[in-house]
Amino acid sequence: MKKVLLLLTISMICTYVKAQSPYNQNKTYLYGYGAANIASLYQSSSNSSVEKFKAIWAPKIALAVRHEYAISKVGYEFGVQATEKGAKFSLTDQTVRLDYAQAYADFLLYFPLTHNNTFYCGGGFFGGYAFRSKIDSAGSSHTIEFGDKWKAVDAGLQLKAMVSLNDRLTVGAEYSFGFFPAYYTTDVRGIDNNGNNSVLSLTLGLRLIRFR
Repeated sequence: MKKVLLLLTISMICTYVKAQSPYNQNKTYLYGYGAANIASLYQSSSNSSVEKFKAIWAPKIALAVRHEYAISKVGYEFGVQATEKGAKFSLTDQTVRLDYAQAYADFLLYFPLTHNNTFYCGGGFFGGYAFRSKIDSAGSSHTIEFGDKWKAVDAGLQLKAMVSLNDRLTVGAEYSFGFFPAYYTTDVRGIDNNGNNSVLSLTLGLRLIRFR
């Protein structure tokens, strides 16, 4: 009987130690992100407007909490970000820049790699409001007035694929698409020329805190 109890005790200790290993613990982090946006305004393929939109480079910064459930290899991330979007107009050569304050939430799938590295991907939703805007043209700039033509509210879908290196550094890409047009107008022929925010972000993240 004593031997049985001893074996059960050792088995329970081994099971507990294994469960407490770094590979089997739930993980929660606070991350800071910086990104280079390739931003433009999306036009429907059926749009025959003479005005087209070109992509511009723009910055993004974010602060987010990321959590991973060790056993199921799923998780989530939610955060806030300041991101610049916009586009360059082909006919007028004007560049529009819209600065948004946004919040987002993503569902994530994790795929462990070697040497404590992890690939993860997923998607979710974002929403935000433009707190600053401007149009640059021929060396001068002026503020955009939101109203019938330009809309300050933006919300939509975002997708991401990232690699976490040793749970400290994260690199990857994200794509976000606005559900509602940020720009409403008609061209010189009277054809609708609406544009939804479309942004590809090349992202670098640094772990700031690991929560226990």
